[in-house]
Amino acid sequence: MFSKTAVRMRGMALWLFTLASAGASAGVFVAPAIADDETAWRTIDVEARPVGIGIGENIPDLSRLSYIGGVILSSEDRDFGGFSGLHIDLEGARLEAVSDKGYWLQADFSFDAARGDIGLANVQMAPLTDPAGRPLSRKTDADAEGLLVTGDEALVSFEQNHRLWRYRRGANDLYEFISKEDTPADLNGAPSNGGLEAFFPGENGDLVLMTERLKDETGALVGWRKSAAGWTALSYRAASAFSVTDATRLGDDVIILERAFSPARGVRARLVSTPKNAFREGEAVAGEELARLGRGAVVDNFEGVAAVVDEDGRRLIFIMSDDNFNALQRTLLMAFEITAS
Repeated sequence: MFSKTAVRMRGMALWLFTLASAGASAGVFVAPAIADDETAWRTIDVEARPVGIGIGENIPDLSRLSYIGGVILSSEDRDFGGFSGLHIDLEGARLEAVSDKGYWLQADFSFDAARGDIGLANVQMAPLTDPAGRPLSRKTDADAEGLLVTGDEALVSFEQNHRLWRYRRGANDLYEFISKEDTPADLNGAPSNGGLEAFFPGENGDLVLMTERLKDETGALVGWRKSAAGWTALSYRAASAFSVTDATRLGDDVIILERAFSPARGVRARLVSTPKNAFREGEAVAGEELARLGRGAVVDNFEGVAAVVDEDGRRLIFIMSDDNFNALQRTLLMAFEITAS
């Protein structure tokens, strides 16, 4: 049970979480700290502190998942935070992410599933750039949400100014703008702060897009599939009060990250699995719940998910939180294993 002081602090944290989240759509934005070489990678100091999954002696029921380990990431760098899209390559020992402040994050990534250890080294940040090679300086342009890395190329989705841009690593290992990708016309009808949060490769080279808060007449979240024939409308039914914040492929399945927030219940997160071929026109996908994090669990504003199979055949899921640049929130990076079929 919370003490009266704890309840007051929790209430203040929730209020600030709401204020920070609302600020994203209202245009509250601190301009990035651009170095002399304004687009170069710069190394930053990041501290990683281990964190459990339960608060106090509480052990949350993770249903089909087991918790491997996690860390709280912190840095004195003013641009560190706000991370949404996440990519992890265990074989290449790399972590990449994008932030809603318009930054790339990359780091050497170490992970020991047996010990539950997560490590980051050589952590670097660089601004996302526009077609002219300039840093994205306006919040409405810099609000990066989704990330899909394939080889040396990366697709990045943006909210507010809804769009999907393609980048490619070039000189000095920097990501350079390549093209503005085609998006469905109906995306323009998405809420400013509820647009293109998630996307992943579908079947036969298709690309599947999912929105955070754009709903159809049935209340399902709107998505689309892009194939050689063009765009096809899709729908996804998140749990009540939840919205989609990211999605990724894991073999023939899709792992979907959902989030909910209310002053009474705080921040909650939900992980869902569904077959990649479940997304069909005219059928609302619901998926199967893997786990739900809420009261009693260590949880924050989770907006990034990555999933991989390691060399021992473990099916691993990593989630990362967006701290909204709020001192009472945290950047969490947590690892889970799917332990039940």
